[in-house]
Amino acid sequence: MHENFARYTTDVHRRVEPWWAYAPICLAGTLPWTIPACLALARPGFGWRGGSGGFDPTRLLWVWSVFTVLFFSASHSKLPPYVLPILPAVALLCARDLLQRGGVRLAGATAIVVAVALAIVPMVPDWIAAPDLPRSLLEGYLPYIAAASAILLVAGFLTLLPRWSERFRIAVLGCAALAALQVVVLGFQSLSAVHSSRALAAAIDAQFDRRVPVYVVDRYDQPLPFYLRRTVELVRVRGELEYGIAESPSTEIEDVEAFWDLWRAEQQRVAVMPRRAYRAMIEAGLQSRVVYEDPRRVAVARF
Repeated sequence: MHENFARYTTDVHRRVEPWWAYAPICLAGTLPWTIPACLALARPGFGWRGGSGGFDPTRLLWVWSVFTVLFFSASHSKLPPYVLPILPAVALLCARDLLQRGGVRLAGATAIVVAVALAIVPMVPDWIAAPDLPRSLLEGYLPYIAAASAILLVAGFLTLLPRWSERFRIAVLGCAALAALQVVVLGFQSLSAVHSSRALAAAIDAQFDRRVPVYVVDRYDQPLPFYLRRTVELVRVRGELEYGIAESPSTEIEDVEAFWDLWRAEQQRVAVMPRRAYRAMIEAGLQSRVVYEDPRRVAVARF
């Protein structure tokens, strides 16, 4: 009831977004086939009242795609993965429409536009850089973005050449889109310092016995227990864990001041927290030793 009915009908999970929140996700998810995909949905190719009464795969794919987006758009809780299952169905509808009516040049033109937009990113890294995503890290990702841009640009121009058959141009653009996406995903590893907990867990494991408790303060990184291979203690952490904490209040230290008192005790502990919480810890005069830090988090140990 809590994870389904309450999530759909109430704001209890704090995933509230506007009703149109899935529109940009669906548009971005179909790139560079966005225009052919929209045309395939707008002109599905089956009669609304007619038909033989037998199974119609096109109708099934269309209803699956449209109903899924409308259903989750009405939900109070919205997350991008909710509508991702429509993409294979939309891809099949798009492929059918392309083979029957053409339109690969529209997708090629879209690929060129996307390539140009990606090519601008390496020129203005300061537009994307932020305190928790410093330019030094972002610069390692820029070559991958540039490579993806080049792949899409070449493929986009190839699809505009009239000498190639429609099927060949579809195959070229499809392979290029897949390759560009893989390059972007591969390059994301260069941002692991701010998105992964693997290095953080390794630093803790290298210096402390597994019996030393690890606390997370004001921030819960889901991968951290996985890489630590043990559970962590929660300090003023709610979010999506609120229901479980309400059922078992002893699993959380709700008051950070109570945790500071616990920290002062003569026992070895490790705490992982955002930088603002670390600054508050210093201002409170608490002794600690930095074990690990990145642009977003600091891990400290009790002497």
